[in-house]
Amino acid sequence: MGTAGELVLPILLLFGLGGRFAALGLSVINVVAVISLPDMAPAALQQHVTWGVLLATLAVFGPQAWSLDHQWVSPRLRASSPNPTDP
Repeated sequence: MGTAGELVLPILLLFGLGGRFAALGLSVINVVAVISLPDMAPAALQQHVTWGVLLATLAVFGPQAWSLDHQWVSPRLRASSPNPTDP
């Protein structure tokens, strides 16, 4: 599952599909990597912290208007959802 996550989730982020889901999944992989390697070099640990901050930012704020979710999926969902003000 970890290998599949490392291969699939960055592609989802690249194309802007499921940005928050992909960022959270990669955050879990990042945390597991840090926990499983206790003798990590300080430079490598700093790189994991940097990736963690970037992924956390994506998870909290989302990819916004750059994502395909925002430009393609979201308008289709809004168009297909029933309007509660219609009789």
